[in-house]
Amino acid sequence: MTYFAGIVDLSSGKNQSFQGVQSGLLGYIIGNESGFTVVVDMQGTGHSKTLYPGCVDLFETGENFTGTINFIVTSKLSNLSSWPSAFLQLDAVGIQDTINENSYPMPLPRLVNIGGSVNFVGGTATNIVNDGNAADTQIIESTVSGDVGSCVTLTNDGNLVIGDAAHHGSVKFDNNIISSNDSGTLIVANLVDNGTLIVTGDATFNGAGTGVQVTNDLHVLGRTQLENGKIVTSSSGDITIPNNVYFTALDTDGATKRILISVDSLGNTAIHAASTGHTQLKDGGNTLWTDISSGTIAQQVKGNGFEWYNNNFLPEISFFTGNGSGTYNHGFNGAGESISPFHVIPIVNEAGSATQGYDSVTTTQVHITLGAALNFKAFCV
Repeated sequence: MTYFAGIVDLSSGKNQSFQGVQSGLLGYIIGNESGFTVVVDMQGTGHSKTLYPGCVDLFETGENFTGTINFIVTSKLSNLSSWPSAFLQLDAVGIQDTINENSYPMPLPRLVNIGGSVNFVGGTATNIVNDGNAADTQIIESTVSGDVGSCVTLTNDGNLVIGDAAHHGSVKFDNNIISSNDSGTLIVANLVDNGTLIVTGDATFNGAGTGVQVTNDLHVLGRTQLENGKIVTSSSGDITIPNNVYFTALDTDGATKRILISVDSLGNTAIHAASTGHTQLKDGGNTLWTDISSGTIAQQVKGNGFEWYNNNFLPEISFFTGNGSGTYNHGFNGAGESISPFHVIPIVNEAGSATQGYDSVTTTQVHITLGAALNFKAFCV
C-alpha cells in the first residue's frame, strides 16, 4: 500500500538525503514544494532524474536500491524568496499498488499565482500582486535575447532598473513632456525643485521664456559661465568679462539700462554716471571722496590731492580775504594735513591799484604785502 514516507527541508546550496526502505517498494512519489531545482539520485540503481520546481514525479527503486535517496539542490530561479515553502514530500508506493505511471511527472497548478515570476508571452496580465515578501524581492524581470543580464527589473521595495550595457533604454512620462534618451540625458519641459537640486558635471538649460528661475538663494560650488561663456566666474570669486561688454543697471525709471563700467577694445576702463545721477567714490566707511556730475568734480573730501599726467601734484586749494598788508590765516589745511601752500596769489578786488606780494608762509599763516590799504582776495595752491 501507499503511505506517507517523510519530508525533507531544502535550503540554498545545501544538499540533502533521505533514508527509506531498501526493498518491497515500487518507488517513491516525490513532490517538490519549492523553487529549487533538485536532482534525485536513487542510490544503487544508477539512475538519477531532475525534479523541477512545483512538480511531482515517480522515482522507481529497482533491485539494487540501497534505501538512500540523495538530493542535489540547485538555485536556478530568481524568485526563490517568493515561494511560500521549501521542502520535498515523499510517499512510498508498494509493489502491489496500482498507479498510472504515465501521469508522472505532473505540475502543481496551485503554484502559478505565487509571488514569483509571471510569464505572459504573447498575452497580457491584468494584475500582478506581490505582498508580504522580504525587501528586494524581484517581481518583474526581462532579458533581451543575447544579453548577459536583465534589461528591466522591478523589486517589491520600489527599485526599478531600465537598461543594460547593450540596450540603454529610455523612459517617457506625461505625454512625452518628460523623456530620456539612451545617453543619460533627461528632457524636461519645466523642472520644479522645492528642495535641493544637485547636478554633478555640466548642466545646460535651454529654451525661451524664464529659463532658470530661483526664488531663494542660488549656491554654485564651482565656476559659472554666462552669455555663452563670455562672462566667467572662478571658484575663488573672480569675475571675468571680455572687452566691449558692460556692467549695466536700471535707471530711476526702473526700465532704462545705463552703463556703469565698460572696458573698450584697447583695455581702457570707464566708470559711467546714469543720466540723472552722479558718479561717486566712497571709502570703506561710506565717506564721500569724489562726486562727479556732468564732467565736473564737485568735491574732494579728505583727499591728499590730485596727481596730473605730468606728475605734478596738487594737494589742495584754499581762499581767504583781507585788507592791506598783514599776516593772515590761509586755511590751506582744511583736510588736516600739515603742509604749506606752494604759492599764494593776492589780488586787489576794488577800485585802485597797489603792489602785491607775500612772504613768511607757514602751515597756517602767510604775510601779505600790499602797496595800499585796499581789499584783496587771495588764492593758495
